[in-house]
Amino acid sequence: MPQQSLITKTLTAQAITSPAQNSLNVKLFRKILLLSPLLFWELLGLEVSSVKAVENLQCPVISREEVDTNALKREIANYSATLRVYPSDLGTIKLYLQRGMAREKINDRNGAIDDFSQYIWYSNYNAPAFKDRQLLAQAYYQRGVLKLAMVIAGEKNPIAEEIPVIEEKNPIVEEIPVIEEETPLIERESRIKDQHQLKLLEAARSDFQQAFKYNPNESEVYFNLAIIASLLNHQSLALDYYQRFIGYETEDYRGYYHRGQLYSQWGNYAEAIKDYDLAILYKPDLIEGYYNRAIALEKIGGKREAFKDYKIVLKCSPKLFLAKNAPSSYQNRARVQLEIADEEVELANLSSNSLSGYQTAIEYYNGAIKDLALVIRINPNYDKVPHARAFLKRGYAHLRLNNNQGAIQDYNQAIYLQPQDAKAYVYRGLMRANKYQEYAGALEDFTAAVARNRHDAAAHYHRGLVLYKLGRYQEAVDNYNNALAQDDRINTPSFTSRSVCSENIRESADRNYFYDSREPDFRPNYNVSCHAQARGDAYFALKNFAAAERDYTTYIVAYPNDPEGYHKRANARFEKGDKQGAIEDYNVFLQKVRDARIFYSRGNSRTDVGDDQGAITDYLQSLSINPIDVTAYSNRGNARTDTATIPDNVQVTPRISENPIAYNNRGIIRRQTGDKEGALEDLDKAISLNSNNPIAYNNRGVIRFDLGNNTGALEDLNMAISLQSNYAEAYYNRGLVKLRKK
Repeated sequence: MPQQSLITKTLTAQAITSPAQNSLNVKLFRKILLLSPLLFWELLGLEVSSVKAVENLQCPVISREEVDTNALKREIANYSATLRVYPSDLGTIKLYLQRGMAREKINDRNGAIDDFSQYIWYSNYNAPAFKDRQLLAQAYYQRGVLKLAMVIAGEKNPIAEEIPVIEEKNPIVEEIPVIEEETPLIERESRIKDQHQLKLLEAARSDFQQAFKYNPNESEVYFNLAIIASLLNHQSLALDYYQRFIGYETEDYRGYYHRGQLYSQWGNYAEAIKDYDLAILYKPDLIEGYYNRAIALEKIGGKREAFKDYKIVLKCSPKLFLAKNAPSSYQNRARVQLEIADEEVELANLSSNSLSGYQTAIEYYNGAIKDLALVIRINPNYDKVPHARAFLKRGYAHLRLNNNQGAIQDYNQAIYLQPQDAKAYVYRGLMRANKYQEYAGALEDFTAAVARNRHDAAAHYHRGLVLYKLGRYQEAVDNYNNALAQDDRINTPSFTSRSVCSENIRESADRNYFYDSREPDFRPNYNVSCHAQARGDAYFALKNFAAAERDYTTYIVAYPNDPEGYHKRANARFEKGDKQGAIEDYNVFLQKVRDARIFYSRGNSRTDVGDDQGAITDYLQSLSINPIDVTAYSNRGNARTDTATIPDNVQVTPRISENPIAYNNRGIIRRQTGDKEGALEDLDKAISLNSNNPIAYNNRGVIRFDLGNNTGALEDLNMAISLQSNYAEAYYNRGLVKLRKK
């Protein structure tokens, strides 16, 4: 339904330009009603055309209305000349209303208010029996609109003293509810503190109620009173007025839009989004609606949907953002684009390295870089932290696009601008560790970050990762403990099934891990559980397997769908001696991922609990998946004879390439399944392909020992020891051979 005026069109009203006909009045009214920076352009004479389909939204076309100022001034002069001669004649008092309309067009608000006041006074006092109720309502309405506009614009210019109005004793219709009549509006605490503006608001409210009395149109009166109540911080009453307005005007976007703003102020973002949806439904080119809906969507975690709205806003009204909140709007979109780009990369990784997904991510990263360049150029506060943070974020985008030089330049600039900003050192430290493997330099940066903010959990966490890489495991544990002490927040897990924590610095630098509860721009991907997992790695390296198991369990509780947590805990349990517990964790991992290494590890665990048949099945599965990468994490079983049989449905000799490791591994499996001759053939082949591998000689020596060829076994074991003088297993096996020969 189109926006309506308070005034119903009549033959009499057609003599005077109505609000619906007066485009400037309608624009001003919209500006007042929406309290919207977007409609600031309309106040200057710009008109926005409507667009039907949101899914194919084309930007509203903004056109400037031509205003012939000179013609209007001549018109005003003619009205003034007539009124000087006939100031109170029944046939000429309408000229006050017409002159007020003309003055409004040339932005002479005080003059227009004076003319509307003159018409109201003459109609009520000089000719009460002949007054035109429609025109009188229009005069009250126009005067109220101008007063409200002056409040919103923050104008403090005094207006002409109003002529007293003689009111009728008996109102034609019942008065609508007012704002707590027992307490004057201006005595209530409000957003408007200036007393002159408070008086203007009170006068505007009175004018709207008078317009309602002379021409009842409840919907518009409710709407205007809602605006006033909101300005005076009577938000509950404002909500009630909006509800009443919507009851009359069910397809008017204004009620939904402003009610949505109230809900947003109260933190009820779900209801706000519903109202913004309806506002956009009835006015698809309401750019402010998209902007506010995006903010509400972000508050409830709907970043992808929010970004769609942000794209519309920045595409269709970039000047709006520049006029509204210059660098912060671009910085906000850059932040969203970085987050969406990171998610696109994860989705592409999950979709068999989808090229389209990566391309989308690249577009988002480039978009963020462009926005941050604008932030840096527009923002004059070079000595402020937000300016330096823009360099940090742009550096991160460069890093994701493998522009290492651009990233390091931005990080260095951020540190130059804000040498006390701990975040800058964290960013650069990750860059140095990830891209250049400069762990000593990275350690310096993380240490500098901790020195500047000892409560920065991210700095402690990443310093622990670097120390782990440097083999300083106990120091790594100490830093993880500090990180856990600082960060007691358990954050929402990633929506993907990929590991959300880092095993090492290289992985951690691929995500944006920076977080401060007072700085929402730094969204976390790390958390307490990630700290625990990293500390578990350090405990594992220190051979404190019980402590490692506890930390891995903490991580699994937070991320039960991440298979890597089960893999790590299985290894800790295996080393601790809990072979059955290790098997249970390997089972969970293999339900999610078929990995040759894990089949091999589970086979080792099954061997230790006496499940030879299950162990052989796992070894064969491991070999069938990847005969090359199943390197002997251990060559367990080399000196034992297995009696289990080969399952009928398992391929014992999968096709393998001319790779010595593959032949070595298949030889081990064949021996464990009882095929000693086949195992010997594979080890012969492995040695022929690489005669300098001590492991192959050791393994062939064991097989020859199994076959009773003690002399050949001794030759192979001697060769293994000659190639690797500290090969303990070869010494052990040679001892077994020598014992038999005795």
